[in-house]
Amino acid sequence: MHSIPRYAPGAQEIVTGNPNSNIPLAFPDSAFAISGAAMSVNNDVTIDIMQRAQRAVDFGVRGSITETALRRQEADIRSELFSITHRIYFLLEMRDMLMREHGSTIRQLETRLSEEEEEAFQSGKGKEKAVDIEIDGNGDNDREEQAESQV
Repeated sequence: MHSIPRYAPGAQEIVTGNPNSNIPLAFPDSAFAISGAAMSVNNDVTIDIMQRAQRAVDFGVRGSITETALRRQEADIRSELFSITHRIYFLLEMRDMLMREHGSTIRQLETRLSEEEEEAFQSGKGKEKAVDIEIDGNGDNDREEQAESQV
């Protein structure tokens, strides 16, 4: 039987504050596991959630919730929802504008490239023009020499 590896005590202590807890980690001795555990606890969202929970506990200890406090909380939530809705609308409008501009830029590039290819073809510099390659450096056409040597 295989034994279960001991998990990184550094990561356990960061996550739980207790080095004796047993948290399964994919790579227990990895520095990435330890820093990932620290980042999962010590970030703005987690701190905000903990502060809100603390305020809720403190608010409940100080006294009962009044109707005025609930109305104020409802108004705050409604205004936050309103601002988030408008922000989403603005971001979607910005995305649509950027997509239109991107499409327009792509069409302009395609038009310019096709015009340049057409001009190059008309001036004799097109892709269809045969290119003679000098292999021996004497200035003559080596394709003819190769064709004659094959006959």
